[in-house]
Amino acid sequence: AGSGSGVPQARVDLPLWMVWALGAFVVAISFAVVGAFLTRHPEEGMADVDPPERVMAPGQWLGLLLLILIAAHAVLPPGSALPVALLWLVTWGFLPLISYALIGPWGQVSPFRLLAAWGERLGPAAWRARYPERAGTWPAVLLFLFLVGLEVWGQDGADSRLLGRLALAYALLTLVASARYGARAWLDHGEVFERFFAWWATLAPLHRDEAGWHLTWPGSRLDQHRAQDPGEVALLVGMVYGVSFDGFLSTGLGQAALTRFAFLGDLGAFIIVLLLGFALFLAVFWTCLRWLVQVARTLTPPAELARRFAVSLLPIAAAYHLAHNVPYLLARLPEISQAINDPLGLGWHLLGAWSLPAIAWGEGTAKVVLALQMLTIVTGHVLAVTAAHGAAYRAFPSRLQALKSELPWTAVMVAYTMVGLYLVSGAGLTGGLG
Repeated sequence: AGSGSGVPQARVDLPLWMVWALGAFVVAISFAVVGAFLTRHPEEGMADVDPPERVMAPGQWLGLLLLILIAAHAVLPPGSALPVALLWLVTWGFLPLISYALIGPWGQVSPFRLLAAWGERLGPAAWRARYPERAGTWPAVLLFLFLVGLEVWGQDGADSRLLGRLALAYALLTLVASARYGARAWLDHGEVFERFFAWWATLAPLHRDEAGWHLTWPGSRLDQHRAQDPGEVALLVGMVYGVSFDGFLSTGLGQAALTRFAFLGDLGAFIIVLLLGFALFLAVFWTCLRWLVQVARTLTPPAELARRFAVSLLPIAAAYHLAHNVPYLLARLPEISQAINDPLGLGWHLLGAWSLPAIAWGEGTAKVVLALQMLTIVTGHVLAVTAAHGAAYRAFPSRLQALKSELPWTAVMVAYTMVGLYLVSGAGLTGGLG
């Protein structure tokens, strides 16, 4: 969560190995419980994630206005809090939280749906081309990695002029790509926020479809979806990687990795570690998939299984996001009111002296917050095991084959649990343990 300011520092009276082992045990035992009690789901309803409609909503005009305000900072004096507050605190912090914990709001506020529709309408017909199938969702993956790196790379991520220029460039990219390939093709494959929030929304307990509004258990619809191509599989892996990358850099191992590539300069070392870390996450995922194929003795191609099982990573990403970001976001609430008070950085005081309060964590509550963070991460992994169980039952014809396929996946989940607890409790954002 950025620099981690506002995150409580705490120690607990347990050795690290015991904390990690207990978390891993809970995830492992959940596999046995889920396998014993959950039954097969019907195959109908399996689909790629695709928003059901892209109608223009009033909130999209508000989103467009805010995008214009951010882009205006490309030529305004530096120092305004608006670009940082809107991009990192609201769009990267609060909106994902609302999307996976309550309901997906992105379709109602996305300015890029408006821009895509205009680009398709205004683009010359002679220039129109079919979106290249082999490109898949990889443009969104590259844009996502860029955003992860920009957010963690503190100084440039907080530069209002840079963020204004990037917002302007991204708006132009949306217009041009939609004019070239059509609005639907670009939104389905290349527009990173569209794919990012579409997947977060699959976790939401409240959702709407053609039959109306529905209230379900969080994450209970995950096994009804699958990634549309290998690029989207990489995006789902990246969503787990993105929420843990900043925590990794705060550890001794992360600092050692940066030092190893220091000869490339600070930015060069940062980029190399970012890319190598993502490559490692992808390698672990695909190794697990090939192991899964061998254990299950299936002829189903690993690529097809990856499309199904990658979705089960989403609860882990949500748990990391919640555990890492909530204390950080609550501590930076005054920046949102500062952005509203002076949106252009011109010394205005539209709200007078009013400001949102910063919620600081005292020593008395630090241990409680730390315990809740650990509980959140373990719960996310248990939900991921449940989602993987649903994916296995849809992918394989027999119950025994499905359970066998989950053994490698559960082993990786246990490893992920220990890494997640290490980042949060061992050497990550919340300090060390006794």
